[in-house]
Amino acid sequence: MIRYSCFVAIVMTASKAYTGTGYSTVTSHQRKCKSKESRKEWLDCLEQVEELHQLSKQELTCDQCGQMMTVIGKHEQYREVKLVSAHLCCKIVCTETARCEHCQNPETGNDVLVQAKTPQPLFPHSYLSSSVIAEVLFEKFGLAVPFTRQTQYWERLGLPITSKHMARGVIEAGERFGQKIYERLRQEIKAAPVVQLDETPFQVLDLDQSHGYFWSACSTEEFSPHQVSYFHYAPSRSGKVITEILGDDFSGGIMCDGFSGYSDNRLPEAYWGTCLVHINRQFKRLLDPNVKGN
Repeated sequence: MIRYSCFVAIVMTASKAYTGTGYSTVTSHQRKCKSKESRKEWLDCLEQVEELHQLSKQELTCDQCGQMMTVIGKHEQYREVKLVSAHLCCKIVCTETARCEHCQNPETGNDVLVQAKTPQPLFPHSYLSSSVIAEVLFEKFGLAVPFTRQTQYWERLGLPITSKHMARGVIEAGERFGQKIYERLRQEIKAAPVVQLDETPFQVLDLDQSHGYFWSACSTEEFSPHQVSYFHYAPSRSGKVITEILGDDFSGGIMCDGFSGYSDNRLPEAYWGTCLVHINRQFKRLLDPNVKGN
């Protein structure tokens, strides 16, 4: 099963804060447009919806002579961005059937029929479309919104869906459509001349253990034409996980920390480099009077 890792930072600003007796102004940061032209350009890229305010019959009556005036044009007052909220609809997929009026099947004597081809649904016997799964993925991994909180969002739109249903859909979509991409990224890492490798503990919902490990393997800007980050989940910190990621025959360089699992025993053809950040930590430990033995 494909595992994903995503780190998202959300910055929220406000222009007013409630104090209990009224509102007080709070300084907020706002990105300024470079020029009026740049603002016009991105407004022009949006769908243009016109709202015309027409003159009433009374307003069209001339104050001087009482005759009806003729509309000669319109003038743009201002433009603003309007948010169109998401809404759900039930898409009914049908296929067209045609019958030949001039002949019959020579073997059965039945009508000659032809039916249009129909695209297969994302998941058999499921009412979840690709657009729903894509939104669930974006909310979960792009905005870090848990499945349990997403249920409120979907219920507000009119779709009763559980967090378990969403999780199952995400896993199935990943296995069906993302596995080949995931494996291709691993092949790119295996072919890289130098790889940066590290692992970190990760809390998991498992009755047998308190946490697992996320392993991260990255190519380098200096030695690889493509910048690839590959994430792999494993229940342990064992050195055998390294061979699961890089293979037994990896012969490139591995930049890592001083963890004993990174050794020549598993990858005899590889050469090892130590991360300068971890080396610097050891020097800091020597200067720390609180560290035992200094």
